[in-house]
Amino acid sequence: MVFTLTTYDAFLKDNHILVAYCYSKDGSSRRCELDLDKHLGNNDGWFDTTTPDRSHAFSHSSRDITYKDGTLRASLRKLSKDYNITTICLDSYVVNANGQLQFCKTPGGEILSSCRAFCLTDSVLSALCLGMDHTWHASSIDLNGHYGVYKGAVVPIGTHFHRDVRNACFQVRGARALLCAEVRVALGKFEHGEVDLSNCVFNREGRLTFVLDLSGGKPFKLD
Repeated sequence: MVFTLTTYDAFLKDNHILVAYCYSKDGSSRRCELDLDKHLGNNDGWFDTTTPDRSHAFSHSSRDITYKDGTLRASLRKLSKDYNITTICLDSYVVNANGQLQFCKTPGGEILSSCRAFCLTDSVLSALCLGMDHTWHASSIDLNGHYGVYKGAVVPIGTHFHRDVRNACFQVRGARALLCAEVRVALGKFEHGEVDLSNCVFNREGRLTFVLDLSGGKPFKLD
């Protein structure tokens, strides 16, 4: 999950250690620390997340380092000895893994790790998604154009699932992003059904995108 949504009282210690109280799955919280110098470098005045070992710990060549609401801001020294003021959204890289702060090198397309503020209105899923520019982008996708109902189950094939369901809602359950609904199984008869949207809905450069990849096996089963 985006770490700012599952932590509190976060601050920066000694200009390079991120400290926060992290919630775990059992609802408890604990103080955690993450040394950003081990993951962030300075590459000619820009934050470097790919080769921190070669570009050195960012705080060793920076000044005016501040942290606020998930954003790290600093003046990083360039090769020319000038300083470049830049920021990085730590929500793009830092996650709360069951009460532990962890750094992920590359911001992935998993919607639960790179999106927040989900809302399902009829068949349209909306969220704020992190882009490659490290800012949040409002995005939406009409699931009705990608999901259908097959033998009483909502599946990522076909279209117009919404006409065969009622009381649809979006739920986060563990590592799954679930579309839950009462699905029509017979005339006048409905049963609970759910489908994990994270199998096929991804964040692509700040936009919710549907991708059906059958190369590694179907994420659902058609009998």
